[in-house]
Amino acid sequence: MWAGRWKGGRYAQNAEGRRVYWIEKMLDRKRYAIRLETHDEDLALGELVRFLADPIAYTRPAKPDPSREPLHITPKLVAEYLDSIRHTVLDHRRARLAYLTAWAKCGLDLREATPADWRRELDGFEGGHRGRVEALNAFGNWLVPDRLDRWKMVENPHGTKTTRAPQEAYSLEQLRTAFARLPAGGVRDVFVVRAATGLHHTEVEQLVNAPVLTGPLPEKGVAIRRLEGSHEIAGVIQIKHKSRKRHRQSVDAFTLAAVLRLREHVPDRVTMWEALNPLVPSNLRHTFITLAGEVGTLITYRAAGVDRSRIAQAVGHRAGSTMTADRYDKLQVPAMIALPLDFHDGSQVCQPIERSTG
Repeated sequence: MWAGRWKGGRYAQNAEGRRVYWIEKMLDRKRYAIRLETHDEDLALGELVRFLADPIAYTRPAKPDPSREPLHITPKLVAEYLDSIRHTVLDHRRARLAYLTAWAKCGLDLREATPADWRRELDGFEGGHRGRVEALNAFGNWLVPDRLDRWKMVENPHGTKTTRAPQEAYSLEQLRTAFARLPAGGVRDVFVVRAATGLHHTEVEQLVNAPVLTGPLPEKGVAIRRLEGSHEIAGVIQIKHKSRKRHRQSVDAFTLAAVLRLREHVPDRVTMWEALNPLVPSNLRHTFITLAGEVGTLITYRAAGVDRSRIAQAVGHRAGSTMTADRYDKLQVPAMIALPLDFHDGSQVCQPIERSTG
């Protein structure tokens, strides 16, 4: 019900007794009826002046301000960021992808979240705090100024001493328990390969689409070699070590089967961290080295042939000769360090090996 008139039209009264002003005008044969948000007549007069100056613009719906909409870490934004650091001194794309993928799961709005909000989420991660914070800050600064007005730097409250998970060698029982609770699939296959070989996750990732051979391995590149027969050593994998040098490692049949399945896909490190918790994937290499010294068995492969060092001696090549290494190393099968992992998957078992063959 109308309560009175003012210069711009009429006003009503709400339940609290406050005036609700309406602009009511007929301009260019068009009738306008606009409810104002203010309850003050002076402010209402100011709105009337704005309306009369440009009625069409005044009544046009305001466009949403992109700078006010929530901004989250998305795969598209991450991909653009990673592309921007390609071939630069900041080119740590593999690690940054893993860290930013984990941050994305927190669901925080990059425009509204405070450094304290990010630090609270950081407490939920195990280890890698420095790398996680560096990745987040680098990503946030990259968003400025095109998508973000400013980025408030997040500090690592844990300092530099706790940025890595404490190094720990797991027992055989801990490894078996972890294996037993993992469903068949990529995560379990990566776990098997890393536990049985001590490889880094980045080295396991190289196995995707690796060629499978039955003969000698190439001098360069990633490859998998199957060996004939029923020897404890069933195959050899060739990858590029993090030192950038070629590395070959012999594996048993159980591990080789996991390696071959991983040619299709290797889960990322964040997935591995979440699946193996409370075990820390980065400790698997330390575990392999520790267990190798305590309970490992050295298995050598001699289906036929003579050790390369003996060949070099017989033909007069000096020890460590490049000729011997480059030309004949591809014929050799490295010795394998076998651990009594005793992993069961319902169909086959990675059995403890109790003897060494020469």
